[in-house]
Amino acid sequence: MRFAVLDCEDAPKWEGHHHLWITACGCEGDLWEHHRSFLGEYPKELESLDGLVITGSHHGVPGDHEENSETAWIPQLATFVKDVCEKYPTVKLFGACFGAQLLAYALGGSVTANPNGKFVIGSEELQMTTAIKEREDFKYAVARSRYGTMEALPERLRLVESHGDQVVELPGGAQLLASSDSTPVEIWSFGHNVLCTQAHPEMTPTVMKNKIIDLFVERGRLSAMAAKLIFDTMEGIPHDSRLVLDTVRHFLRGVPPPSDTTPSKSLDEILTRFGPMSVPFKPEDPVQNGPKLELDDEENKELEEEVEE
Repeated sequence: MRFAVLDCEDAPKWEGHHHLWITACGCEGDLWEHHRSFLGEYPKELESLDGLVITGSHHGVPGDHEENSETAWIPQLATFVKDVCEKYPTVKLFGACFGAQLLAYALGGSVTANPNGKFVIGSEELQMTTAIKEREDFKYAVARSRYGTMEALPERLRLVESHGDQVVELPGGAQLLASSDSTPVEIWSFGHNVLCTQAHPEMTPTVMKNKIIDLFVERGRLSAMAAKLIFDTMEGIPHDSRLVLDTVRHFLRGVPPPSDTTPSKSLDEILTRFGPMSVPFKPEDPVQNGPKLELDDEENKELEEEVEE
């Protein structure tokens, strides 16, 4: 199968982060391409493409992205994914955080700064709708998860989040799959070929601490006590990152028949391949290049700008 990661993060500290998605969703024999959307790179021969993954970013979908500005690539990417969705219905599109917001905007929804004016960072509980429980990719992932059966599944999922913007209005015809107290649109789908999540299933609490929270403390944007509060809400609490990653994997690939016995990768197995998360990722896969804490209003904009520098 052939897939592509549309990389939307140009901050040097996150270089190589696309390999997390490749490792989480890929299988032996796949062809995975890496395209730096912020440099105007896009996959070609879309008719032979099986799926696209649109990553997170410290850039925002809202705002004026003038033609010659450093963010002019954002509306260009929105046009590209809209065209893919409309003209190539067999291509699956998955977006996480910024990627989810970009897809919502491209398909006619609305994205703004978090309505409460606060930057959300930490662990969040997501209330699932009936619709997500009826999805074959989700049910298959649950069967392979620590829950084992749909009957054992709790009403809420727990994931880590880091965002200053969010989807406030879904595109017409989209379906809400999960919501939270801070983010009414957490997981959603559009037709059979779009799936999105505001959370970061590819992140663990340790990744968030070493890549984001420690930076806030270093730059004086968070006190050590506030940082400890955030981390304590995440560390030692079971998260559902593996379940959501497995859902994404089977959304992109299709649900295997019951005879499939390929073990799903745990998040720990995925992340340990890249060494300490306090240093740049060290990718090994061959690719083709082509309870939370909400921060106060004053800190929100500065944190959003610095979160992934």
